[in-house]
Amino acid sequence: MIGSDQKRREIMQPMTKVIAPCIPADYMRRSTLTKRFQKAIQQKIILVIAPAGYGKTTFLCDSLSQINHPIAWLSLDKRDDHVFGFWNSLIMAVRKIEPSFGEEALSSLQDSKIDMEITLTALINEMIAIVPDLYIVLDDYHVIESQAIHESLSFLMRYLPPQAHLILSSRNYPPLSLDRLRGQGHVAEIGTIDLRFTLEETTELLNHLMEVPLTESTIRHLYSQTEGWITGLRMIVIAMLGNADVNVLLTSMGKSPKGIMGYLTSELLDQQEEAVRQFLLETSVFDRFSARMCDSIFKRNDSREMINLVTARNLFLQPIDSDGEWFRYHALFRSALYEKMSAGQKDNLTHLHLRASLWYEQEGRLEDALEHALEADEYERTLSLLDKIVIIIMGQDHYDRFWDWLERLPENLLSNSLWANIGCAVSCEMTRSNEQEKQYRQAAFSISDTRGIAAYQDSPHYSSLLGTLSVLKILEAYHLGNIPQAIQYAEEGLAAIPENEIRGRCGILCMMGFSHWMNGELMKAYRCCEEAASLGETAKWQYSVCLNLSAVAHIRFARFHLSSAAETCHQIFSKGLQEGKEISSACYAHLLLARILYQRNLLAEAEEQIHQAVSLSEKGQEPMLWLNCQMALARIRISCGETKAAMEIASRAKITFDGTYPDNSLADMLMARLYLMIGESSIATDYLGHLFYTQNQNLTEKSHVAEILQHDVYGNDVRNVWSETPLLIYVRVRLAQKDTEGLSELLEIVHRDAETKGWKNLLIETIILEALVHDTAGDSRTALKVLTEALMLTEQEDYLRIFVDEGYPMHALLQHARRKGIHPDYVAKLLALFNEPGEKIAVSATSDRTSDRHDDAGLLTKREKEILELICRGATNQEIAKKLFLSLSTVKNHIQTIYEKLDANNRTQAVIRAQDRGLFNPKETADSDQR
Repeated sequence: MIGSDQKRREIMQPMTKVIAPCIPADYMRRSTLTKRFQKAIQQKIILVIAPAGYGKTTFLCDSLSQINHPIAWLSLDKRDDHVFGFWNSLIMAVRKIEPSFGEEALSSLQDSKIDMEITLTALINEMIAIVPDLYIVLDDYHVIESQAIHESLSFLMRYLPPQAHLILSSRNYPPLSLDRLRGQGHVAEIGTIDLRFTLEETTELLNHLMEVPLTESTIRHLYSQTEGWITGLRMIVIAMLGNADVNVLLTSMGKSPKGIMGYLTSELLDQQEEAVRQFLLETSVFDRFSARMCDSIFKRNDSREMINLVTARNLFLQPIDSDGEWFRYHALFRSALYEKMSAGQKDNLTHLHLRASLWYEQEGRLEDALEHALEADEYERTLSLLDKIVIIIMGQDHYDRFWDWLERLPENLLSNSLWANIGCAVSCEMTRSNEQEKQYRQAAFSISDTRGIAAYQDSPHYSSLLGTLSVLKILEAYHLGNIPQAIQYAEEGLAAIPENEIRGRCGILCMMGFSHWMNGELMKAYRCCEEAASLGETAKWQYSVCLNLSAVAHIRFARFHLSSAAETCHQIFSKGLQEGKEISSACYAHLLLARILYQRNLLAEAEEQIHQAVSLSEKGQEPMLWLNCQMALARIRISCGETKAAMEIASRAKITFDGTYPDNSLADMLMARLYLMIGESSIATDYLGHLFYTQNQNLTEKSHVAEILQHDVYGNDVRNVWSETPLLIYVRVRLAQKDTEGLSELLEIVHRDAETKGWKNLLIETIILEALVHDTAGDSRTALKVLTEALMLTEQEDYLRIFVDEGYPMHALLQHARRKGIHPDYVAKLLALFNEPGEKIAVSATSDRTSDRHDDAGLLTKREKEILELICRGATNQEIAKKLFLSLSTVKNHIQTIYEKLDANNRTQAVIRAQDRGLFNPKETADSDQR
């Protein structure tokens, strides 16, 4: 929780952030570019996209100065890369025009449970009432990486008042939802090709800036070198002024902007006196600096005067805070300076990095201190700093940063650091690098045994060290399959560390929960993971919160509480944010929600969740979950009748996965299930053959097979969200071959065990297969009786694809059930999802929606009618999403389509239009509610 003092500091913003920069006195207005802007400004959204140095900001300042509209300007920086900071800054920009704007929003933004959609809706309505023709300019939007900001800004763009305009300046294309707006003709773009100077404009600019006119050949040469890059042109002018031999200058230039920058930097340095030149080179060591910092590191007392002098000479130095305390160079200029410093003053460079490291450590900025220690090749110091911050890094979703540091350390030094090896082991576990995890874990144990754990008693992280070593011991037993030992280690670890060591207890409880999961002890696992999630929230350890809540949701799913599991997934999405971005461990929840949506035949919505899981699993380097995602996509494609595309996805995924885990059978299991779905039982048999399938085994051996394979069921932890049960695939293969001998006995083993352990999801799947075995064996009476039991268990949770995915045999059995009048409505719903008898299952989300596209005079689809009814009942978007098991973005898209079809701009208008068209009757709804 951010403290109140910190929040108040965040509310205060430098006024320079909300003031458009001044237009340089020598700015050259370009008629072609002006006309391009006048045309672009007819659209609601204007994107100005070009690399650094193409004059985006100056161009916008000049163009907007000619517009008679209120303009809210915001210069973005990294401090704005979280939802609170971004919208706080944007409201401050608008308040410069209307001081009362956004008063309630500023207050609500400080609430961690804020509903951004409600807040933004209020802001939009306030904008319509106060400044409907507002122009909002977001300069340097490329610094924003937060997905939460991108989503909230996309919402603003979608509902921007008709007279308002949003202008984004960025070095790259922002990841915003612009497709619908583009399709409606509301987006205009001004890019590099527009901002690049033409030869004629280059001629005009150079002749305007130079004291002596340049020859045509010289200008052409400069133009070919810079390719219309305005920063390069201006630097050339600076270098040329006072240079007697322009020809020497030209022939020495490189052929790229970087080469030009390097040469021009030399020219600029040569024109400075030695003191200024040295100051420029030395300050290039820092990505940002202040006078106080320079005075301390350089042992001087005139840094403020030097900064003022460099600024006055326009040497690409700019302030980055409102007080003018902190500064940075243009990135290309700094890079060129640093290269010169590295080439000519290597010893001094190393010395400065070391002093910078010491200074940053005194300031409490340990990561900066560590970076500079590495640059100075001070490896012992780096390890010392690493010991202080590794416990923090392990709780964040930034393992790439951790590995970057370690890869720059000599191996012999790394092997002597206890915390570094612990950090490596934990990172490998998170990214499923099992062999490396074992190596680093053993190294950590060896160091702690050699030195004795008591040697670390004076460390401020001693309790954390005890807890983390306990987690590693549990992991060792867990990976060896010694689950009783893992649980014993967990109990000993909880007894050994104090109650206030929250992170350590959180990690131990998580591993204890996973160990109980391996035993199939779901409720014990549930209680451990639930407590671990609670401790994770207390410790603000979001990775662990998401991981443990995902386990909780998965166990609810396993116990057949689908609605409850889906609600937990939505909780994870709201909690799983770190620095405004969704944390990688939320990927498990996305995939689990996809599985729930899939079971309800919401295929498009399920696929949307899978893509989100893929994105997060790649970020967190989760190969097994990535495989689950790819195979789930293939399964959806099969369900949509796209068999060829499905198997291409699955085959590529298997090849990729096998390259990393050649001895793992998970991909084979998933491939076998897919081939069964498309009716290729012989190929499915091939995938199972080397694992356990032998045609002539007797029943005793088959029972042994069942006992062995059941371990794989309970060994699937939360990271294998969409896994398959090997024994049940074996049963399906035998069924496809009409060979039922001994299958009932095998299924009885799983049935009894799943029932005893409360694994209800597996139990229902087993009962369905029992029905098919009886039906295939010719015992239709028993088959119908068993099927009735399965239908009774699944109807309330609206399970669909668990039946449909069994293919034609299930279709025939359900038809028999319909003739007998068994669960008539539910059975009819299931049969409607099958194609004609004898065909492969191919339920298409798109064809299903097309079939009801013209329902009710062709106006709304069934899904849109469901959402409209909930809107009319006053449900929020979040409530609709939970009620219908949709993602929030899907609900928003449906609502936008409903608005378009009803010619409405908001909810109130939509309700009125629905009543006018007879799509909604308030009285009928009220009567229904009373009933």
